[in-house]
Amino acid sequence: TDGTVDNNITVTVELQDINNNIVTVGLDKDKDVTLNGDGSVTGDTLVNINNGVGTLSLNNHVAETVNLSLTDSQSTMFNVASTQDVIFAHGVATKYIIIDPTDGTVDNDIVVTVKLQDQYTNTVTTGADKDKDVTLNADGAVTNDGLVDISNGVGTLSLNDHVAETVNLSLTDSQST
Repeated sequence: TDGTVDNNITVTVELQDINNNIVTVGLDKDKDVTLNGDGSVTGDTLVNINNGVGTLSLNNHVAETVNLSLTDSQSTMFNVASTQDVIFAHGVATKYIIIDPTDGTVDNDIVVTVKLQDQYTNTVTTGADKDKDVTLNADGAVTNDGLVDISNGVGTLSLNDHVAETVNLSLTDSQST
């Protein structure tokens, strides 16, 4: 079952006969196989098959779709062509961050991007918090700072400053998120 980066996902591997029945008796019922996952997943390794069934707990701190496959690492000679995808979605929102904007000149606005992220820096694009706004503060002679309209975890403001200066940016939880 798909899940989030905040929790492990359990993957079940079954040894089946030609009619898709789980092999629970006989000499082959405990033959192991290796589960492989791509991307940033951890926990993919040899699956201990016991009475035709084995499970592994996978973990991933990157919000991504992981492709799962099997390898006959124990030379069972069984078909290991089964593949499956599992989705690790972003976790619970924990912080807003200011993406370091590109420096500019007084002639042009500078676009500042703010993102809502989980504890592992994945952008929170779904859920109850994905559209909660935050206030961007800028010191100096900057104009246009203020409430950032966050939509699907991302928002921008165009800042203007007619004074050549270094400006410090910060965030305020003005909306009590």
